[in-house]
Amino acid sequence: MTGYIPEDKLEEIRAAADIVEIVSRYVPLTRAGGHFKGLCPFHAEKTPSFTVNPAKRIFHCFGCGVGGNIFRFLMLQKGISFPEAVAELAETYGLELPRSDGGRSRREKGWKTALYQTVALARQFFMDELNSDAGRPARGYLTQRGLTQEVIRGFHLGWAPAGWDNLRLYLESQRISPAMMEQAGLVRPRPEGRGCYDVFRARVITPINDLEGRPVAFGGRLIAPDDRQPKYLNSPETQIFNKGRLLYGLDRCRTVIKGRGTVLIVEGYFDLLSLAAHGVHHVVATLGTALTAAHLRLLKGYVHQAVLIFDADEAGRNAAARCLPLFLSADMEGLVLRLPEGHDPDTFVRAHGAKALDRALEESTGLMDFYLDQVLARHPRTLSGRSRAAQEVLSVIAQVEGSVRQDLLRRALAERLGVSEQALTLALRRQDQPEPGAERADAQARRINTNFETELIRMVLLHPEAAGLVFEAELESCFSDTDLQRVYYALAGQYRHLGRLDPDGLVDLPPEDQDLITGLALSDDGLGPDEVTAAAADYINKFSRRRRQNQVRDLSRRIKEAQTAGDVTGVEVLLKEKTRLLKEKTLSQ
Repeated sequence: MTGYIPEDKLEEIRAAADIVEIVSRYVPLTRAGGHFKGLCPFHAEKTPSFTVNPAKRIFHCFGCGVGGNIFRFLMLQKGISFPEAVAELAETYGLELPRSDGGRSRREKGWKTALYQTVALARQFFMDELNSDAGRPARGYLTQRGLTQEVIRGFHLGWAPAGWDNLRLYLESQRISPAMMEQAGLVRPRPEGRGCYDVFRARVITPINDLEGRPVAFGGRLIAPDDRQPKYLNSPETQIFNKGRLLYGLDRCRTVIKGRGTVLIVEGYFDLLSLAAHGVHHVVATLGTALTAAHLRLLKGYVHQAVLIFDADEAGRNAAARCLPLFLSADMEGLVLRLPEGHDPDTFVRAHGAKALDRALEESTGLMDFYLDQVLARHPRTLSGRSRAAQEVLSVIAQVEGSVRQDLLRRALAERLGVSEQALTLALRRQDQPEPGAERADAQARRINTNFETELIRMVLLHPEAAGLVFEAELESCFSDTDLQRVYYALAGQYRHLGRLDPDGLVDLPPEDQDLITGLALSDDGLGPDEVTAAAADYINKFSRRRRQNQVRDLSRRIKEAQTAGDVTGVEVLLKEKTRLLKEKTLSQ
């Protein structure tokens, strides 16, 4: 898995990186003794079971069973590869990242760095154009929209001038190749002939930043009607831009929304910009796509509640209603602000002001009630219509974890439909398929609590002073659980190579093994310092007895085969060996 990244470089990065600092960017953590705890970003929960141990440099969720080191956290949280997680941490902590193969990784890192640089140059070009004579119409448009200079500068708004290759020529002057421009989503090849042309032309430009505040993409809006082009245009997805995993404005408002515990979600850039101009800053916007589960995972690290403020038309209402399953799955409270017909957040706040928005927010509707309104409005108030509405809502309720929450949701539905809860309970056909990863988590939990093979591994992780005694016994062949055997091999190999155990250094193991190791390393076996040596000896004896039992069973099989073959001498030799093993077994008991 590590491939061309040298092990000593991985260790340097792990030593420099602060796992608490990195995780805290996405998950609010609270100190609990030597650990830090928070709500898991990888599954829905109300009681914190996500644990980070800075001394061991690992994390583990005792709810869903996921665990690992700082690299794996970034891989899961951001949906990136292992080399990308390593490169990101190296860049964060100012470390060089030489690779053992020389070429491949340097090209990857250089290419990605060049993408960031290209987008940053484009942002500066658009900003300069906005402040030029050619940008006067765009400045007038922004002023007309009620945006202040503070907002324009703070969000780095710009202008893409009319013309086919203004940006291309500028980037070429900065020695950016056409291939790099195209990879950054800034130019497209001409359909006929050679060369390429600018993607953004005659548009007000809104840069899109990642969570670290780096520009990664752009949104552009026409200021003059043109039936041949869409009003809004967004950058295509690139190696540094995934619209399903980013929310516009989140890099700026993370501290604000964390303090308030709630966030407003709007559909467009200008909705957010207009709200910011009126002093409303706890806002994020989707990037030309529907709200996703990844978006809510991002937000859940900062808030417990989100208010959807979508356009007051049928499309906006339907978009809000479709969000219910996402909120139920994320176990996050969702509200909907119903704007007056014909309004969007931008027009509402410009017409009525921020105080009117605050008053309206106090009247926000629960997302479940809003969803029920939308579903019932789509079906006639007939027996068959209500039946179809009930089945539609029940299919969503069936996705919710926990019988208590399902009962509450069914009760709300029963009240709205005017039917009994018993009728809905009978109608509900729950799908008994486990959540993704649940089977693995359950299997892991069983292993953690059932056998001495697991307890041996737990002991060496919690009491590394016993590792030498355990690994000298060479117990690899004695494991009956092949997964645990693989983990033992990895730990023994690391100890024999480094002379110590380092759970966060086992980056080559499969994810399920990392989950198991971190869960055991952050658990407790109740052993005191003076009990460890005796416990280690006891575990080794158990493995030794099992080894003798296996050998006796094997000898019994071979004796039977020798007897069948008429091999008298062979039977005598095998019987002597079996007798010796049985005596050893008696003496060890």
